[in-house]
Amino acid sequence: LSAGASALLEQQGAYVARATREMRADLDRKAGAGGKPGAKAQDAAGARKAAAAVRIYVAREAPAWKLLTVSVLKQHYDDETRELRTSAMQALGQVAELRARGKHPAVFAATLRAELKEKGAAAFELAPPFDEVAVLRENEAYICTALDVSAIHVLTDESTAVPDPKALEAAAPLKPVPVFLDERGDVAFAQPAAAAAAATGKGGGGKGSGGDAGGARKAAAGGGGGGGKANAAGGGKGGDPE
Repeated sequence: LSAGASALLEQQGAYVARATREMRADLDRKAGAGGKPGAKAQDAAGARKAAAAVRIYVAREAPAWKLLTVSVLKQHYDDETRELRTSAMQALGQVAELRARGKHPAVFAATLRAELKEKGAAAFELAPPFDEVAVLRENEAYICTALDVSAIHVLTDESTAVPDPKALEAAAPLKPVPVFLDERGDVAFAQPAAAAAAATGKGGGGKGSGGDAGGARKAAAGGGGGGGKANAAGGGKGGDPE
């Protein structure tokens, strides 16, 4: 593999590992409490059995208000210091379309400010460098094993059916939102906490990222697809765009 191809494969592996880790943490949290706030936690591994499949919602592109926020912030970015000028937040407040979004643009800007320090201007690029949907599907076997489910169903705004519109709305590029299903194909738990995190640009997390990333990279390199047996998507496999 060329250096560029190797770096892209590395990015894909890291993405699959992180997304799977966050979905697993979400599942453990929701299943452990029986989907009810304040309920006594159960053994995480046993609790996962309550989910038979998962619908994974992927955003093909960032929402218009985020693109507008980036457009405004770019005009107040110092490339040398990798920082936003003090005028940036005031500029956001002067845009009527962004004021209508309440606190979300400011929260997103704060998240972006931290990423700019690390990545520089590259943080302004909201489009993923690879096909998120294709990568998730190629790693279906890995994700199913990690989540202990029989199938994943990747959905976007281009899908024929979108059973969980709020989950799709909460998804962001590189921040998919899962909805876990029971054996009957019904939603197994309350809406995952990751949805709120995705809406503000904050991801969940968990331990074991090194081993997960290694496994995901191997799966990505091998193009491991398939593996899903259950037909519990609720929206049907026909909802998955090819």
